[in-house]
Amino acid sequence: MSTPLLAASTRTSHVSAVMLLMTAAFMLARTGRDALYFQEGGIQSLPVAYMGMALLALPLAALLLSLVRSLGPRRARLVATGAMSLV
Repeated sequence: MSTPLLAASTRTSHVSAVMLLMTAAFMLARTGRDALYFQEGGIQSLPVAYMGMALLALPLAALLLSLVRSLGPRRARLVATGAMSLV
């Protein structure tokens, strides 16, 4: 028989594990991305990559804001995470 405290503890453990895996995957992907830029064009091409990411972040932020307004914050997070996992 599960108590509410044990269920909350298990849920917290699962969320913590997912956050750990997502952070590790992000750091690995970022390191790989930087290594590719260093290999291809050297360190001089890295600022161009960061400028490109900054320019693409603005329309994506506007899209996420409209998604939050239309679906609500909870559903928008689920839809955005699902869409990003498909990319």
